Parts: sequence; structure tokens; C-alpha cells
Amino acid sequence: MVKNQQDAEDIATDAFVRALDQEGFFDPEFKMKAWLYRVVTNLSLNKLRDRKRHNWILEVHGFQLIPSTEHSAQEQLEAYQGAKRVEERLDHLSPLHAEILRLRYWEDLGYEEIKDVLGVSMGTVKSRLNRAQTHLGIILSRKERDLVNAAK
Repeated sequence: MVKNQQDAEDIATDAFVRALDQEGFFDPEFKMKAWLYRVVTNLSLNKLRDRKRHNWILEVHGFQLIPSTEHSAQEQLEAYQGAKRVEERLDHLSPLHAEILRLRYWEDLGYEEIKDVLGVSMGTVKSRLNRAQTHLGIILSRKERDLVNAAK
């Protein structure tokens, strides 16, 4: 499902760790195979969703994360450098905006989780995230434009 050996191994490890914590997992009546299948499927879907979420913020600003199994070392390096540029630009945002972008795209928290972490309303989460994305776009555009002008 995840099309990446390392991610698949991480998911399998996570599933077995969860199995050890699952009460009754080793009981003869427990449907171990069905439980493991469901957990691994859910973890895989979460990984795909998280990967998409991470890529979204980069793709919006012209950068793209590239899975290592499909592209050259040069393409991987360029993708990594693009991600680093985005991350560095977070320091140019207000602390509130940088925090909400980190929670959403680097910590993979959903809106409800962000609401709980920040202790704000859902409307505040949505509007703050939208403003943060807009400001990040402006900063990225300005910085990239400055680099092009400096190179001339």
C-alpha cells in the first residue's frame, strides 16, 4: 500500500508494538489475524494521508517531495532543499502562524487535535491555518524573487 520498504517495515513494527499493548491479544478466542490486518491497513492509510499532507504545502509553493525509490539522487536532493527552504521560512512568520503550520504539516495533527492543543475554537484553527498558509506563500514568493534578483 505505501510502496516504500522502510515505511512498510515501520508500519509492521508499529502494528506489533500495538499488539503487545492490546489486552487479550494472545487469547485463543481473539481474532488476531483480522485485528492485525485492520491495524496495518489503518496505519498504511494514515501514512499515505500524512505523506500527501506533507507534500501539499511544498507543492503549493513549487517544491515537491520525491519518494526515494522512484527518482535520482539529484532529484531527491532538490526536493530536500525545497523542503528545507519552506521550513526555514517558517521562522519569518509570527509564532502563532509558524506553530499552527508545524502542528498541521510536520506533526500531522488534525483540526480537532490542533484545537485541543492550542485551546482555541475550530473556527480559530481554520482561519489561523488559512492565514498562515497565505503568509507563508507571500514569504516564499518574496524570498525566491530576492534570490533571482540577487543572481542577476
